[in-house]
Amino acid sequence: MTQSGSKKEYPSSTIIVFCFIRRGDETLLVERAFPPYRGMRTIPGGHKQYGEEITAACRREMREETGLVLHDCHLAGYMQVHREDRTGPEALCIYF
Repeated sequence: MTQSGSKKEYPSSTIIVFCFIRRGDETLLVERAFPPYRGMRTIPGGHKQYGEEITAACRREMREETGLVLHDCHLAGYMQVHREDRTGPEALCIYF
């Protein structure tokens, strides 16, 4: 609660997982099917579902987007993304 007694608001946030799948010098990319990035190529990934383990989200997204079944996921890093104008949710992007 704030001093005025009103409930404190927190900005919404989301967790997104991405997976770099490499073979030699090649990196797998997917073509986005839906707006706003329709037609653009990117690293496969997507939103973690509520209560889902992060590595399970990575495996699920890779299976859904590429048909590949991953046995191991190794954390490569993460990045926090937010808009200064607060027009959208804050995102935590996790890279495998």
